[in-house]
Amino acid sequence: MSDTPDVSVVCSTYNRATRLPSLLTALDQQTFDHDRFEVVIVDNGSGDDTSAALDRLEQELGLRIRRVTLQKNRGASGGRNAGWRAAAAPLIAFTDDDCVADPGWLETGVQLMGDPGTS
Repeated sequence: MSDTPDVSVVCSTYNRATRLPSLLTALDQQTFDHDRFEVVIVDNGSGDDTSAALDRLEQELGLRIRRVTLQKNRGASGGRNAGWRAAAAPLIAFTDDDCVADPGWLETGVQLMGDPGTS
């Protein structure tokens, strides 16, 4: 696994512990090489079981997950900004916590943006 991913998938979440499994399972099923991307989840001041859900999903899935925890909800844009600032990759792919990405979503996006792994 490379230390620096090519792509960071950023998602800000707020009180959506029940939706995170669908999102993260879909990201785990991406056709893009898992060693080449990370998932940055911003817990945007959640008061539900978001932290516990992330703990469980990190153990179950083969994803590289970076967590950012905000004590107070900063809104969608504030959460996304915190996420891309914490990201390690030169490319950022944003998604929402209620999305279920098609398996080729990330690979197609990287190809359209210009694959940093081929430069």
